[in-house]
Amino acid sequence: MDITAQRLRYLLTLLAEVAPKKPQLPILANALFRPGAAYATDLTTRLRVAVEESDQTFVMPLRDVLAFIKTVPSYEQVRVTVTGERVQLAAGGQKAIFPVAKPDEWPGGAEAQPPKEPEGSWAVDGDLFLRGL
Repeated sequence: MDITAQRLRYLLTLLAEVAPKKPQLPILANALFRPGAAYATDLTTRLRVAVEESDQTFVMPLRDVLAFIKTVPSYEQVRVTVTGERVQLAAGGQKAIFPVAKPDEWPGGAEAQPPKEPEGSWAVDGDLFLRGL
């Protein structure tokens, strides 16, 4: 997967908001990447963000990778390579290797279907909504 440092930093920052800082299950400290999307969960809330650059299924340690990517200039292109039980990030002259969990350890499994998007659209009158509260 090739992605700019700025975009990867943005995505991981969003996902880190949902992932628990001290997870009861170690896998929850990770983000699940699947073709076209990435996920984070605390088992109560699940966040899905679109990642068009993602073309395979793997799990990445969220906070460790985020700490590394913060040291990379925003304009740099980051190459993410997954081999076996490791993920390697390379950008400019920097390189980092992180251990990864197996995607099937992810809650619901890596092949679990993401929640369906709601069909249709709705409009809510803000004034009426506030009065109803």
